[in-house]
Amino acid sequence: MDVMKDEVSEGILSELRNSPSPLRLDELRQRLRVRKQRVVEALKKLTESNCVRRSGEGFVQAQIPFDEERNRR
Repeated sequence: MDVMKDEVSEGILSELRNSPSPLRLDELRQRLRVRKQRVVEALKKLTESNCVRRSGEGFVQAQIPFDEERNRR
């Protein structure tokens, strides 16, 4: 299954994008109103695909590297 087509994954990305601070697993589960196991599985896929990373305080959406060279041309 494609990570981006999974409703839980899309919900996680949306919550992380709109959150001013990292979110813990339990916070994501409560906001999405799904079973903890579904959030764990989606976070694993998102982490493996570098869409999400874990910080000391929770999960955050991964930063997209900025390529300055491309913009200079």
